[in-house]
Amino acid sequence: MDSTEKPTRWSLTDLLAEPIEQMLAETYGKLEQAITGLEALRGLLGVEMSASDFQKLLAGVESVNLLTSRLEAYTDLWLTEDTQNAAALNLRDQITEVITDANNRMLFFEIWFKDLPDDVANRLIAHGGGLRYFLEAMRQLKPFTLSEPEERMRKRASL
Repeated sequence: MDSTEKPTRWSLTDLLAEPIEQMLAETYGKLEQAITGLEALRGLLGVEMSASDFQKLLAGVESVNLLTSRLEAYTDLWLTEDTQNAAALNLRDQITEVITDANNRMLFFEIWFKDLPDDVANRLIAHGGGLRYFLEAMRQLKPFTLSEPEERMRKRASL
């Protein structure tokens, strides 16, 4: 009797359902909408920012991060199945560009938040809800933060 388990192929449909081209287009559209919404809140940035405005900003950041994570996970898992799959490699490169653009467009939030005085940042972190750890971890990198153009170049080089 053979008691070894046979490997099964995983399904990527939980990340992006079929037809994949349509789901990618929809996800790209949602991502663009989320980033545009986040960019629209840029004018609210300041030391006087209200807790409710900060929560709106965080909801935008979280939305962008969830969408980019889903895209990245899909391509990483697909490529893991067969690292020589040309279609998976092409999609990974395409998604890397999309994610780089998204990260660059919302970099203003990270730089602004790291640059806040400690008392203001702590006041806002208190209203961060489930993103408190994310915000605290971001603040720990404050001493290593470059200017926005330099950060864009650094992030692009790390991909």
